Amino acid sequence: MILPILATAGLLAGCGPPPPVPGEPSLVLLTWNVHFEVSGDPEASRVIREAGADLVLLQETNPEWQARLETDLAGLYPHRHWVDAGVNGGIALLSRTPLDEVESLPSPVGWFPALRAVASTGIGPIQVLGVHLHPPVSESGSFLTGVFTSGEARLAEICDHRCALLPGIPTVIAGDFNAGAWEPSVRVLAEEGWRDAVSAVHPLAPTWRGRIRGILPFAAQLDHVLLPPDFRAVDVRILHDGPSDHWPVRVVLARTP
Repeated sequence: MILPILATAGLLAGCGPPPPVPGEPSLVLLTWNVHFEVSGDPEASRVIREAGADLVLLQETNPEWQARLETDLAGLYPHRHWVDAGVNGGIALLSRTPLDEVESLPSPVGWFPALRAVASTGIGPIQVLGVHLHPPVSESGSFLTGVFTSGEARLAEICDHRCALLPGIPTVIAGDFNAGAWEPSVRVLAEEGWRDAVSAVHPLAPTWRGRIRGILPFAAQLDHVLLPPDFRAVDVRILHDGPSDHWPVRVVLARTP
């Protein structure tokens, strides 16, 4: 579902994450749909570098994005995995620390792949599932009907991807869900105990903005970071920066005491 841009500051603020414990180990995760229409824009490299993330999940990557970010960020993120899926369907994971069990997961409905990996981090091994779910468009290409009919496809994707997770490893699910927090693909995880760090702190705050028919401005919160009970978010930010139609989402994670 796509929502109009909200102007009321109170709706965007949320109640905030619990305060960090002084000196506790933490991990910074960044998820960002970099947008294929601005492929190779060097501003994206600057945004990622300034975010200071340990793990970076990217959606809508392609060979042009890979070439740019490999050139600019290889020294900062020596462990990288790219899944090529055409001009707008790729997905990538950049990491400061080693990656293991890396696996590309095809969409069960024929759209964008997901990416699963286990990262060795300062707070222990973390399984990361990066997703880019079915956009709100019908199979015939209509956004008008797709907003109302594509939810089941996203639900099928997240359920299928979730089945690929390795048991016994703390896991974070993040990326472009193309869905609000109330939609089935996000809600099914919430019903299982996952907590959406983004909507908990910034309810309804947009992470994507665009224009309908090139005229009417619209925005929605489509990007989410789902946490299990093992983790808590100690800082959640939507970074209003970069050339994409999505804004990067930066979450600082710590172990639940």
